[in-house]
Amino acid sequence: MTLSSSSSQSNQSSQSDRSNQSIRRALHGYLATALGSGSAISDDADLVRSGAVASLELLGLVTFVADTFAVEVAPADLYDGRFATIAAIAELVEERARDAG
Repeated sequence: MTLSSSSSQSNQSSQSDRSNQSIRRALHGYLATALGSGSAISDDADLVRSGAVASLELLGLVTFVADTFAVEVAPADLYDGRFATIAAIAELVEERARDAG
């Protein structure tokens, strides 16, 4: 099963919207809101192992990434480290956007 955006969003985002920095900013913003925490999470901090993100929150993060960036997220991405850190997620989004476009 692959998760992708369920909305009718088109892939009309500009390249600047998908820059690594803008992806990281969006992820930080989502996590700050979702976790209700004012504490900053490092781009390289392991989200699950550090305790910053629990399993249910991880599912919300997957949905956010799929919907916001219109990329597919495969279950394997959760197990191979692609969702371990904010930096890894940003790289995944960039990779999937390149492959799609």
